[in-house]
Amino acid sequence: MVSSSSISALVAFVFAAAELSSVSPINFPQAGTEGAESHLYARGQSCNKKADCNNVTRPRNSFSQCKNNVCTFLCSTGYFWNANTSKCQMKSGVIASSAAAAAATTRGVIPNPKAGQTQGWSTTPTVPTITTTAAASSPTPTRSDDSFMVDAKISSNGITGFNAKSLGWNTNAIMSWFRTDSAQDSTNGHSWCYNVYNNSQPGFAPDVSVMLANFQWSNTLAGAAYCGLEAEFILPSGKTTTLILLDGFDPKWVKTPSSIDVIYDAFMDLYGSTTNNKNNVLQGVKWRFTGRRDSRYLFNTLN
Repeated sequence: MVSSSSISALVAFVFAAAELSSVSPINFPQAGTEGAESHLYARGQSCNKKADCNNVTRPRNSFSQCKNNVCTFLCSTGYFWNANTSKCQMKSGVIASSAAAAAATTRGVIPNPKAGQTQGWSTTPTVPTITTTAAASSPTPTRSDDSFMVDAKISSNGITGFNAKSLGWNTNAIMSWFRTDSAQDSTNGHSWCYNVYNNSQPGFAPDVSVMLANFQWSNTLAGAAYCGLEAEFILPSGKTTTLILLDGFDPKWVKTPSSIDVIYDAFMDLYGSTTNNKNNVLQGVKWRFTGRRDSRYLFNTLN
């Protein structure tokens, strides 16, 4: 998802690795060393500051910089420059189990989100007046599929956010909703997990700042660790469901530490009716991770 508001310089820098633009060709570095830079051809773009390089072509999983008055790039944290493939490639040790746990289902790299937008933030443009509706009679929400579940290895992967280590409950959660490709929600069909997604997927988004803080504010490390995790939810009415972590929730709109944003169709099933009113939310929800990961929704694998 994409934030509609300005974000702190630190987080903006982290997410700069997800930008995609296309102007001038780059002569990629010949050395295969970690952190190798690119240098533009002679006809390439000169610069005085980093902002001058925002619209210069660079590979996925990298961020632009201005060095010696020439636009260059560096591979993002957790990636190294592979001269053979001309790509910023993930290091083999970066949350290896996230990719290895279900290697047979990994589908390769997807296109990055639209140029000039910050990837991966679920936002609620207006502050909701909390209302609660009893979801008495509604269809059963789409649940996760056991045949795709693998051990998330939460402890060995160092995942600690949202009581993950103990699989403990997160209480007093406010459950809001969003559409995955909507101007109202500032989304564009690409998630914080670097995946294409849609309104029918049984997904949710918790506070993205908690996930980033768990992994030194690296979007790559946090995404590889958290994306695809399964969680179970219990509403005050007693209704239960399981959802998959598919996105990150902009902390600006997180009203309680455990609050979550849920993809449209799944929320409407839980809510009991359809709505376009952002003030219609569910409160008093509790949820926890199950210790499993849905191998269909690994970080940066869906196109």
